[in-house]
Amino acid sequence: MKKIKFIIEEFLRSFRKSLFKNLLIMVMFTISFIMTAIMCSYYLDLHERYGNDMYIDNSQYYNLSYSDDAAEIFNHCNTVNGCMNVINYCREIQENEEYDVVAMDIDQPNVVREADAEKYFGSKDYKNFLDKNNPEPIPGYFGADETGIVLELKACEVNLNAYNMFGLKIEEGEGFTKDNLTIKSPSDDIPIIVGNEYKGIFDIGDRIEIAASEYIFPCKVIGILKKGEILPDIESKSGDRKLDYYMLFPFGINISGNVTELKEIEKYVFWNWFEMLFSHMKAPKDKSLHDVTYELQDAAKEFGVPAVSISGTSLGMYLLRKESADSVRIILILTIILMCYTLYGAFVIFYDKIQDNMKTYGIYMMNGCSLGMILVSYFIEIAIVLLPSVLCSSYLFTKEDLWGGSPEMVLRLAYYMIGGMFIIGIFYIVFLLKRIDTEHLIRQKE
Repeated sequence: MKKIKFIIEEFLRSFRKSLFKNLLIMVMFTISFIMTAIMCSYYLDLHERYGNDMYIDNSQYYNLSYSDDAAEIFNHCNTVNGCMNVINYCREIQENEEYDVVAMDIDQPNVVREADAEKYFGSKDYKNFLDKNNPEPIPGYFGADETGIVLELKACEVNLNAYNMFGLKIEEGEGFTKDNLTIKSPSDDIPIIVGNEYKGIFDIGDRIEIAASEYIFPCKVIGILKKGEILPDIESKSGDRKLDYYMLFPFGINISGNVTELKEIEKYVFWNWFEMLFSHMKAPKDKSLHDVTYELQDAAKEFGVPAVSISGTSLGMYLLRKESADSVRIILILTIILMCYTLYGAFVIFYDKIQDNMKTYGIYMMNGCSLGMILVSYFIEIAIVLLPSVLCSSYLFTKEDLWGGSPEMVLRLAYYMIGGMFIIGIFYIVFLLKRIDTEHLIRQKE
């Protein structure tokens, strides 16, 4: 018990004696370890691949994100030109063959007016065509202002890449092409394709309005799928989705003509943003994700809009996605300088502390105190100095709403660095205390 009391008292005496320096080193170590972990994550690509990444034909696809905060996008849409810049940037990414972006959502129903549906279904039973979550007509909004009875029809949204990748076959009419997905005016009809069970309900060329969020899209049926066509549920992996009772609504509408009305173009900004939420990019073979991220960022700068991010990248790439390569290098240099200065400061503090107390420790040892008891007090002091680094790393690197992911590997790296520093500190203290010469102190006393 006396030994424990001695160790605690010696720790408190030593810690209080250099309290300000210890607190300063605590702060510096905390910042240094966090920044070093982030920069290592950036350059070593330490990552946690998120659950919404997927594999198609043994190729990995990374989830793209165009900001979860739609306001960041729509703040650039106060003018027609700003809206077109957002749309053109999205199309630049989606249509780049090198990126191979697939966008699809197989569980987004198409909302139509009951009156419009009854025009085509007539007396036919349409329950099999309704979304499983709302298998009956329901009162609701149709667009931003119109209310009434609406139907939620089963639907899938796909971009042209996804449509072509899964080889959907058409029995009547035509499938999606770059030409028919290009419209001259925002008021032009959007092409849709219907499942085989719609035969006798819709004919090629029939028109119907479909609501998505607060926007209404005029649509025209351009094709009817062959019976038994399917789309794989590549995200939730719950099996194939048979499309006989489904509509296919296209992601990726190009506008080739001049647009003058802001209100007309807004819905296509929304639809492009919505497309990005369901987009996956094939992992590049000849480029690192760093290079692709900067390409996405450079293209965004050309259009003057926020950049698309790759959710599958490391924590460092996610946090620094808006920084230029030169800025990241400067941050890296500053991080290295801070870490080196912190280590130097810590070594100097403990060196001075032991040198100042060398005679005191010698007296302790001449009176029967073991070197181990002195060492333990320093081990505790080193642990206390490093403790804020552990707590802050544990808090910051597990806050999903702060980082947008679950970067367990980066947290593990931070722990390894802190543990390594603790071990180095132990060896350093042992080395310094081994230099205590009790015989020399006895001779001085004589």
